[in-house]
Amino acid sequence: KAIGLQESNNKYDAYNDEAYGPDFPALGKYQIMWFNLNSAANKAFKERQTGQPATGTSWARELGMPEKPNMNSFLRDKMYQERIVNKKFDQYIQMAAKQSDDLETIIRMAAAAWYGGPDKMKYWDDPTYKGGGEGHPNMQEYTKEVWSRY
Repeated sequence: KAIGLQESNNKYDAYNDEAYGPDFPALGKYQIMWFNLNSAANKAFKERQTGQPATGTSWARELGMPEKPNMNSFLRDKMYQERIVNKKFDQYIQMAAKQSDDLETIIRMAAAAWYGGPDKMKYWDDPTYKGGGEGHPNMQEYTKEVWSRY
């Protein structure tokens, strides 16, 4: 719930193409990148980033869920948004719990993974790690805001 408040003020239909444009926006209550939700989008994003042929996968496939075929079907399905986030965020909680037994640290580490990817978990309290660019909180601010909403 804290991530939903942080990311979109709990708006399931939230759409943000600021970071990567309209082909790869952040979507829904939890602002999940479209390339994390759809294998074809993941493949296209990787190819755009590297200029090389790539394969694509999605959180949905990774988590044993069906993929949504388009952005609108994702945005309209509140239950799907909740299911995929619960499963993915639980993975991040489990990863963080292997590194700490302090609840605040675990939640903030998981929030850091949500904000920047699992490899960014180690920056959970770093005020110099810039999140989404101008106008977005740094990692420390982001994770503290999530913790305060938890």
